[in-house]
Amino acid sequence: MYPKIKFGNHIGKYIRNLRKEKQMGLDELAESTGLDVVFLDLIERDVKTISLETLLKIAKVLNIKLKDMEEYRLP
Repeated sequence: MYPKIKFGNHIGKYIRNLRKEKQMGLDELAESTGLDVVFLDLIERDVKTISLETLLKIAKVLNIKLKDMEEYRLP
């Protein structure tokens, strides 16, 4: 069972910023997670909501804990 975590409305922007910090292209993230590039782009633009399963895949590839994502706030 996963702990309850509340994510802000800007989780996609956080994912994009983190991916860019790691100098990873969207295509690399897509290949590593098995997700579609267009789907990831929609997530990063906060157009598409994200499931926990998808979030876990992205977090694993970006090497970040869900707790760190929860604590993120846009500057």
